[in-house]
Amino acid sequence: MKVTDAQVEAVSMGDLRKQIKALNDSGLMDPKLKVAKCSKKELIQNFSKAIEDIAGTEDAEKIGKIPESVTLFYNETWEGQEAPPEKKKKAAAKKKDPVEKSRYGHRANSQSEIMDDMFFKGATLEAIAEALSTKEIPVKVGRVKGHLAHLRTDKGLEIVENEKTKVLKVKAAK
Repeated sequence: MKVTDAQVEAVSMGDLRKQIKALNDSGLMDPKLKVAKCSKKELIQNFSKAIEDIAGTEDAEKIGKIPESVTLFYNETWEGQEAPPEKKKKAAAKKKDPVEKSRYGHRANSQSEIMDDMFFKGATLEAIAEALSTKEIPVKVGRVKGHLAHLRTDKGLEIVENEKTKVLKVKAAK
């Protein structure tokens, strides 16, 4: 197979070495492909020839042992083929389910949601820190102040403090 300069330029040496290692580790290569003292172009030619030799045997068992990453790398790089459509469908199917959120957009059942609710109802910094704390892991007031600053700056909420009771509460929108 003739390798063009454009192909040599397009291939990452790190990716190529990784795929040669995977092919060598598969046990299909005897002798193994050498990586040392070879130019990038020689590596590409040797790798391509090895894949073509294995595929040329038409031995389904041997072809089936070619690591999937090697097959995809070869197809995408030399034949210009994208990954098979079924691979893309699997990746697309792995999307996460929508996560339930608090009234201010924080993950449900989290410390942030608890703080959101307590600021909405009205509470002191100390009361919120105490509500979040466990025996093993105390929550400091600084953590609550950080969330308060986040609500004010990133979420644009107006949170007011009662001067006498020091209770902080989200001001209702008009």
